[in-house]
Amino acid sequence: MNPTSRRSATVTGVTTTSRRLAPALGIALALLGLGGCASGRSTDPPAPAEVAVARFELEDASRPRTIPVRVAYPTGAGRALPVVLFSHGAYSSRDDYAPVTDAWAARGYVVVSITHPDSVALGAVRGKPTPGAWAGRIADVRYLLAHLEDLGTRVPPLRGRIDTQRIALAGHSLGGMVAQAFGGMTGMNPETHQRYALRDPRIRAIVVLSGVGPMPPATQVADFATLDAPLFVSVGTRDLAMPQIVAKGGLELRREPFELAPAGHKYLLVLSDADHYLGGMVGRDDLPKSPEGPKYVAAFDELSGLFLDAWLKRDPRARARLDALTVPPDLAGVASFTRG
Repeated sequence: MNPTSRRSATVTGVTTTSRRLAPALGIALALLGLGGCASGRSTDPPAPAEVAVARFELEDASRPRTIPVRVAYPTGAGRALPVVLFSHGAYSSRDDYAPVTDAWAARGYVVVSITHPDSVALGAVRGKPTPGAWAGRIADVRYLLAHLEDLGTRVPPLRGRIDTQRIALAGHSLGGMVAQAFGGMTGMNPETHQRYALRDPRIRAIVVLSGVGPMPPATQVADFATLDAPLFVSVGTRDLAMPQIVAKGGLELRREPFELAPAGHKYLLVLSDADHYLGGMVGRDDLPKSPEGPKYVAAFDELSGLFLDAWLKRDPRARARLDALTVPPDLAGVASFTRG
């Protein structure tokens, strides 16, 4: 996503970046044909806000652990901003998902991206397991949930503007599994063999980008019966399989959280010919970019944004547009959308 303007500033020791995302989001709206409703009355959302980005570290003295975070937020007026916590895929980092996280921020969300211990940015080796990775990710999310109000101290423009009662948890791949767990999926820590149940009532919705279905013995089909938080799942038809763990194709494996979660309040976006990284647009900076990548990002950003608006902002217009959505001819060969 290419900003039309960008500037850097320093806010009490925190380096921030501001960017305008209106043209990119406008393209997304145009591609999806979301200019109005059947009644003929306009349901266009407010113009996307300018986005500022702050990067800093939080200290969890209880482990101890230094947690790198990236906070994207809308500048200007506006209070009681809902929060989206973002958990990256294995070996990725807080900085690898800007086309997604900054689009949410432009819609009016405070988006907190965490760099977990299994990131290559912290010394992990791609393809090599990081001891304690699952427990470390869970602890990171729990710490952020308990200290969201502290963000206003680190980022003064957010002081008094964060609504800690409206929270979504989003994630990619392994981060999607983290979101699934806090949304109600149960399972077993593969290292400690201890069962977990992490459903947190503070989390009102979860967004899962190429998450994972049952992977015995860590998770079974029955573990998804309690995945009851409002759920948005996105998957590519060429998504990543894990044959060494599960004998399923990538599309089948990664759409299973949608298939197995209880009916009601769940949505599935399938992106035709998309890989695990939305055509190289997110999660990795060392992959070639697909010509279709911008369309994948546009579809994901707008549909997941409508989902967040419906369930975090309780916006009835967003809910109506989400539930009535059909993919326009422009994207008929790229995206399909299902509710369950």
